[in-house]
Amino acid sequence: MISAFTQSDIDVNTLYICPPEGVDYYANKLLLLLKALYSLNPDISTIKSLIKELKYFFKLKDLGLIKDYLGIEINYNKDQGYMKLDQASYIEKVLARFDLSDYKPKNTPIDSKVKLEPNPNKATKEDIS
Repeated sequence: MISAFTQSDIDVNTLYICPPEGVDYYANKLLLLLKALYSLNPDISTIKSLIKELKYFFKLKDLGLIKDYLGIEINYNKDQGYMKLDQASYIEKVLARFDLSDYKPKNTPIDSKVKLEPNPNKATKEDIS
């Protein structure tokens, strides 16, 4: 969106909203956007449809592929068909915030040369809860 105020001094316990013209709403109800803005869905027509819908209500500007989201650096390798998520810079900022930048890393109890394989079995709801 063209304008967003992510670093404002508003009271975080109160949400002020003024919906655009043409949007039906009810007093004392919170409006929620129920579709993800960034989708891992490869169906490009769904993504284009969402963008068209959002453009009806907002001024949008295409900034290209996302490179950073919530402190996670996102790198794409289209040739090899993978996306890499990296939190190194976020971790460095957290360490600095808590004055732990000089903290020396410790070894983990797992052998760093072990190659992890995905589990071929699908978790059930009981496994997750």
